[in-house]
Amino acid sequence: MGTITTKQSFREVVVSCLCVCAGIYIGYWPLLLLGVCVAAVCGRFVTALSLGVLCDLLLGQPTSVFHVLPLPFVCVAITLFLVRMFLVSRLRGSMHDRL
Repeated sequence: MGTITTKQSFREVVVSCLCVCAGIYIGYWPLLLLGVCVAAVCGRFVTALSLGVLCDLLLGQPTSVFHVLPLPFVCVAITLFLVRMFLVSRLRGSMHDRL
């Protein structure tokens, strides 16, 4: 979290932004979702939220079953980030017990 300092974190941001750009250009929403998911799972919460808001603004209100979610990409970003935080805390705790 914080600034982009390593090549790996730079690649994570670039891959997520390229997925979102490709999804916008092609018009394929799973690529948009993949970009948001990559940013959230890699721990880039601000990037995931900003890409999620961008995707939600571009696509507008969802239809069919998901019409009750006003911001589905932001909800996915927040959910994945919370799952990541929970799993990282559990894995770190179990690693300390083994050492």
